[in-house]
Amino acid sequence: MDRAGLEAFLRQSEGQPPPVFKGREGILTTLRALGEGARTFIQEPGHTKPRVHLHGVPKTTQIVQGAPGAGKSSILVKLQEEYDASEDESAPRVLIVSSQEVIEDLSQVIQLIGVAGGLSPKKWRALPQRVSLGLNVSQIVDVTGELEWAKKDLKPMKTLRDLIEVFPRMKWTSPVVVAVDESQRLSGDDSTSHARFLQSIHDASSGLPLTLVLAGLSDTKERMEDIGITRGLTTHTLHCLDQDERDELVVAFCQKFAVNVEGYEPVLQDLVKPTEGWPRHLHFTFQALAKEFLRVEGTISDVNWSHVAEGAARSRAAYYQHQQSTVLRRLKPLVGAVMEDLKEGESSTSLIDRIDRYLTKEMCKFLPPNKSDIDFEHLPYHIYQEMIHQGALQEYEPDQFFCPIPSFRAHLIKEGIMDPSSSLPPRAPFKLYHGTILNEEKDGFGSYAEARAWALEKLNHMCDAEDVSLWYGEIALEILRPATPPSSKPNMEDTPSLDL
Repeated sequence: MDRAGLEAFLRQSEGQPPPVFKGREGILTTLRALGEGARTFIQEPGHTKPRVHLHGVPKTTQIVQGAPGAGKSSILVKLQEEYDASEDESAPRVLIVSSQEVIEDLSQVIQLIGVAGGLSPKKWRALPQRVSLGLNVSQIVDVTGELEWAKKDLKPMKTLRDLIEVFPRMKWTSPVVVAVDESQRLSGDDSTSHARFLQSIHDASSGLPLTLVLAGLSDTKERMEDIGITRGLTTHTLHCLDQDERDELVVAFCQKFAVNVEGYEPVLQDLVKPTEGWPRHLHFTFQALAKEFLRVEGTISDVNWSHVAEGAARSRAAYYQHQQSTVLRRLKPLVGAVMEDLKEGESSTSLIDRIDRYLTKEMCKFLPPNKSDIDFEHLPYHIYQEMIHQGALQEYEPDQFFCPIPSFRAHLIKEGIMDPSSSLPPRAPFKLYHGTILNEEKDGFGSYAEARAWALEKLNHMCDAEDVSLWYGEIALEILRPATPPSSKPNMEDTPSLDL
């Protein structure tokens, strides 16, 4: 067993890449081709080796979008590692920067693009911190001894044209894929410096061999439209890993740290089943497994599987709480109602309209100061965006939304129904009180409070956020099935005002 490796894994922060990678092959194939598209091999007469012509490729920007914990950053690192493993001297390089760095330190980003395009392969691979701006250009020059242009006193660079003045395209050795993480934070309009910088890569207006990958949440494309990038965008949405991928991943994790799991593959498959293939949940399971491996010195027969499963479940529950911002925590019944009524493929306008119908001015007193100042008519849109940023909603086709993690949806619904603190009626008892539930007890409630108490008792016995099938099976059939057509909506304004 690799004890040191397991201990290092347990010390990893959330932003670090996973120790093993599986799946996402379709997206990676597209991204590999993106970098390769910025170079052309030209066979000239009398030469045995083709000449490499480096150039820009307009309107090929790729967006990798997904909810928090989907593995967006891991894909960028995986692409970087694959290119770096190539023995091809002109193989593309990947420079990963954050949106904050692009906005606040654009000159440094532009200089590092030149570093990525100009260093020899050996020196590039030797750099210890390429994932962020951990090394500035002067340090890199000191370490590598290369890049004569960077040894001079450089003026701040505002555009790629400034880079071309000191480092023209014919001196470049490799194309560069500029990968911007957390791209949903690229605020502002098309007049900002960072907007013009990204536009120049997207349009290939500089002629430099650059391509662009943007990793972010489901509103990243909307942010791109705000800064003037509207055409030539390709979007890839990250879903849960499928069963085969997650089963392969857990075995690969054990093998990575030299733990012999032969004969225990079915047990490992059962262990990762509650994760639903969501990368962050798989990470929590691997953390619990790593702790147990350390305890038993890697002896698989001594592993307490129940203990591992319980540890992973606690981490998932904590993750659910962490994913709820202050706004979502204070509007639990509203969020639960929206998530209960969510239909796969629902449009943004439909979601915003539903939030608008459920929202009352009374709820605004629970909002934090930065939201309470927003005009009431604009609040539904801000709440909708908050649900995207916290992973409750994700766009998987143009203007078609769903919740990417089924158990997270169940958790939000349950919390909305169980929360007694808001004037918004939870959906199940609300429907019961108004006689819209197909249940023999529907006429037996003299008050909304009685209906709510009955629903809570049902939920306490039957609903577990970890058991999605039970929630959507028995609960949906016994409590939540409406007697009226789906288009018939109860009037929320007529809700009785009761102290619950």
